[in-house]
Amino acid sequence: MRSHFALATIATALIAGSAGCSVHHPVYPVADATKNKVEGIEYSLPKTVVVIGVPVTRTTISKKGTIDAKDQLKKLVGATDEEVQQYTDTKSMVRYKLGTPAMTTVARRDPKETYVIKITGAALEKRELQAKLNTMGFLTESASTAADQTGEFVATTIKSAVTLAALAAGPTPADVTAAVDDLRKSRLAVLTGNNRFTTLSPEALTAVLAQIDAEIAAAVATVLDVSVDVWTAKFEIEFTGAEQANKSPLFETDLLEFSGKQGVNIRANNCIVRAPTPPPGFGFSGSGSAKLSARFDLIGERPVKGADFDGERGYRFRVPAFVDAKVMRTDKGLPVLATELAVAQLGVVRSLPVSPGGGASSYSVTLDELTGALLAVKASSEPINTETVQAGLTAPSLYKDAELAELKRRKEKLEYEKAIYDLKNPKPTVSEGGQ
Repeated sequence: MRSHFALATIATALIAGSAGCSVHHPVYPVADATKNKVEGIEYSLPKTVVVIGVPVTRTTISKKGTIDAKDQLKKLVGATDEEVQQYTDTKSMVRYKLGTPAMTTVARRDPKETYVIKITGAALEKRELQAKLNTMGFLTESASTAADQTGEFVATTIKSAVTLAALAAGPTPADVTAAVDDLRKSRLAVLTGNNRFTTLSPEALTAVLAQIDAEIAAAVATVLDVSVDVWTAKFEIEFTGAEQANKSPLFETDLLEFSGKQGVNIRANNCIVRAPTPPPGFGFSGSGSAKLSARFDLIGERPVKGADFDGERGYRFRVPAFVDAKVMRTDKGLPVLATELAVAQLGVVRSLPVSPGGGASSYSVTLDELTGALLAVKASSEPINTETVQAGLTAPSLYKDAELAELKRRKEKLEYEKAIYDLKNPKPTVSEGGQ
């Protein structure tokens, strides 16, 4: 579920150069370049890392000053008997809630697919090679920034000092309970459509519900201290590229077990999953009531590698494979999130020609920064310009291998030879009168 395509561009051009020359930038694997002492610009193709973020909310409800709202806990915050007992014993209660998972992909440098663009040139050429790389070593056309905050720990403590406007100063827990009950009835009426809100758009309806929820929270905060902390458990899944194409699922792993009383127990069980470590107060060991897992199935068939060939090769690009990705409630056998993703390393690497050919030429290649896929390629060439002869240079050195150039060379040679002959053998002058 990518939010943007970040473009990566390589552009080469031959400008005002000698006729018969063309853009020619062979690209070598970095190991071959090192072995053969090839100098140039190093770049890498990306590999795809799937990131799954699961928000976990911890809510702590505690006594506010001298106000005793123990008898109203069930109505105010839906407390269970066990939570009421916890509040009675410790003057506070703690509960956890799982949020909706999110899934995205990020690109990481693939050391197995790192190359060197050889820079070539000659005395009669003016070559330009423009290649912009980002900090990950990918070719990129313009500066771009990406902030991956999926796994950052965000803690916001909410201790509202707002008083309930509908009540007089210093409301009792019973007064607040009655006000909250009225607000919840209004919320239910909005949801069931038994009111004037039936004609609202989904966005406007959501805003109305959010306003009611905020009023409920403000009311509760007059008699209870409510502290909310949110932590997103971030899992990183990196395919090796060696997964069996005929296997179903292609890959799966447990993620976590959840308890509304204790938090989360990380259960990631595969070595290529980088699992998070819960901060203090969020983790526990043991079994939970809810279990989350991730599953990936190949869509269609994996791309087939092209035929190998001898000789120089040009810019490399990827043809990614696509997978059906799901986050599952394993205990219920139901998906809670499903999307399609492009995975770079499950596909194949292919190459473009080393040169577009022709005379003065240009070559522009645009890749997807997330997958290395070829988004656009533009190649152009111009016919040989026979007017670019430079002083002091002979025709054969400029026009070799070109039929037109050879004909012109012969013509000029004959003209020179005739001029020399005429100088050595001047014609006699004939005087008037035939003398």
